[in-house]
Amino acid sequence: MKCSNCGAEFDAKFCPECGTPANGQPIVQQTQPQQQVPQQPMYQNPVPVPASAPKKKKGCLTAFLIVVAVIVVIAIIASLGGKGSSGTPSSGTGSQATQASVTGNKWDDKFEVKDLKLTGTGVDAKITGSIVNKTDKEYGYLQVEINLYDASGAQIGSTLANVNNLEAKGTWKFDTMTLKEGVKTVKVKDVTGF
Repeated sequence: MKCSNCGAEFDAKFCPECGTPANGQPIVQQTQPQQQVPQQPMYQNPVPVPASAPKKKKGCLTAFLIVVAVIVVIAIIASLGGKGSSGTPSSGTGSQATQASVTGNKWDDKFEVKDLKLTGTGVDAKITGSIVNKTDKEYGYLQVEINLYDASGAQIGSTLANVNNLEAKGTWKFDTMTLKEGVKTVKVKDVTGF
């Protein structure tokens, strides 16, 4: 049989060259109407879409910042005063000094408290002195706790001071504020270190 469309010879229901049916009528393809799609340029610069990062809870950050602020305040207060120790109360009469070579305390074999002095009155009264490390060991942290007493001898508060890295056989000169009204005498309660 000869194709009525292209003239090719074939023996089948459809022409192998053009696909025309053997009965001689070409196949009419029905097409569906196409929708007009607006043309877009072939190459477009991609617009970055910001990835929405999951929002972090601010509660942990706030708690952390509060803890840091409290530590900073404590460090400032401690650096202003609270370093010194003596087993004997020191008088608050200005420049009077009390030697702090106290015996019978648990820190005697490690530390010696010297020149403990209370200067001034009121909340800005200052406690000064020094602590000598009598050992061959460096202390990464050393703290002195000082009790505050009024004129009648009643304890009205306490303060502390600390230092980092006190060298072996080293001396730490300290000063701190009482931050308390009515302090007349002070006494070292404890000296600890590690």
